[in-house]
Amino acid sequence: MIIEEKAETFPLIDGESYIAVLSSHLHILNIRMQGMLERLHHEQNQLKNYIENISHQIKTPLTAMFLKEDLLLEMTQGKQHRIVEQIVFQTQRIQDCIESLLQLAQLDSHSIEYHKKDYLFSEIIDSIQEQLYPLMEDNDVHLKIQGENQMIYCDFQWMKEAIENILKNCIEQKSHSSIDITCLEKSSYMKIIIHDHGDGFIEEDIPHLFERFYRSEYQSHQGIGIGLSISQEIIQDHHGSIHIYNDQGAVFEILLPQKETKNKYTVTIE
Repeated sequence: MIIEEKAETFPLIDGESYIAVLSSHLHILNIRMQGMLERLHHEQNQLKNYIENISHQIKTPLTAMFLKEDLLLEMTQGKQHRIVEQIVFQTQRIQDCIESLLQLAQLDSHSIEYHKKDYLFSEIIDSIQEQLYPLMEDNDVHLKIQGENQMIYCDFQWMKEAIENILKNCIEQKSHSSIDITCLEKSSYMKIIIHDHGDGFIEEDIPHLFERFYRSEYQSHQGIGIGLSISQEIIQDHHGSIHIYNDQGAVFEILLPQKETKNKYTVTIE
């Protein structure tokens, strides 16, 4: 009952027996734990609110900067135009960092309300390809997809975010021309395999790739090192798991339950 956080129904046994004393001690322990959890949730919400407030304050001048930069792009040529393009690129990076920090704040505070239902895997991938098309074109990379007709039980937008972050890392490696994406149905879970056929991971980096702000030679130097961490947290919130390894390139293996499940039944690798 303590583990399930059912504090309101926690029993107290009267008397002086060992069981009664144990019951009293567990009751006190439960009260203290509930107090700590409440303080923790309060601090998490405070942190989320602070980050959201700061982010919104930064977004207003950023929007103004984008408008001015668009005007400068129209007014300049040659070397000046290229300088303005670099400024636009850096401004976009700042905006991307803010969006990532907002996502982290939501994940840390457990304030996300997931709306899960069955989606065709092709729906998720098509939406991602539309978003990543300019990046894929710049890096001359295309996707090879198998299992498009499989159904994935998830929150569409958040699962799209998780897979998109992984594909961004794969696309930006530039040491390959194609990325294989395979969706397989198992007895009680779905397996998604993303294989980039590049140079793969440095073995020493593999245990740290999901750590926040960790930067490896494998990952793009344009980001801030939290994309994979966000992906892992989203997948775990779906009671799934993600694993990475080398096999003639970098491989990301995602396991997801076919239907809703409790956290203690998280799907893990075979």
